[in-house]
Order: sequence, then C-alpha cells, then structure tokens
Amino acid sequence: MLNINHVYLAGRLVQGPDVKNLTSGGIIVQGLVETIHRSRGAVDRVDKDVIRVIAFGRVAEAMADSVKRGDNVTVVGRIRHESWTAADGSGERRQALKVRVESFGVLEPWVRRSDDDSDYDESYSDGDVEEDDYEKVAYD
Repeated sequence: MLNINHVYLAGRLVQGPDVKNLTSGGIIVQGLVETIHRSRGAVDRVDKDVIRVIAFGRVAEAMADSVKRGDNVTVVGRIRHESWTAADGSGERRQALKVRVESFGVLEPWVRRSDDDSDYDESYSDGDVEEDDYEKVAYD
C-alpha cells in the first residue's frame, strides 16, 4: 500500500505569523492560509478553506522574517493530526488537522492590467475570464 502525505497550498495568509519562543531557544510559527476555489455552473460558487500551518526550526525563522498577514504564499508540507483534552476542565476531546511546513514561498501580488497596457502578458491570464471576475484586493 502506497502512503503519501504531501500537501501543496497556495493562498493568502489571513492570520499570523504568530511566533512562539521555545525554552530550547528555537521558535514555532503558526498561521492560517486561506485558499479559494471558484466553480462555475448553474450557480457560480466560491469555496474558501482556511488551513492552519505550523513551522519549526529554520523554516520557522525564515517565515517569521519574511511573511506578514495578507501575503500570498505557497506552502509545501505534510498533514498532521493532533488530539488533546480541553484545558477548560470539561474533559472534552478536541482534534485538529494542521499542515507542518517544510518549505514556503512569498508570491508577488497578481494585478490584472488594462487591455491597452502594452506590457500586459497573456501568460498570467486564466483564458477568457472577464475583468469583473476578479475581486478588488488592496495590498499593503
């Protein structure tokens, strides 16, 4: 049986990076990455997923230095399942899936240029997508 646990994400960092210092001197960085999938049919849909990501060691140090909330990022990692008993005294079992980051990248914001712009590169286009299909997003 083949076991593969490898995840590729591309999305926007909507929370974080939250940096926690360890007593050993290392750091842990956590954040939330939002991915969006648009589907067309009888009813157009936009599905958004928010995935918790966590990084350790050198990757965490690099993320803490180079990523900020609102950045478009790529993440390569592995899914990790965690379970614990609630600390509020209820005794309730809780679970979460996280992506442990092995590598990441920060993407430049993609901006659609007007049709009369001579520098417009069609390779960035999604084909016959209309201008109003893109959300207006403000980048810092």
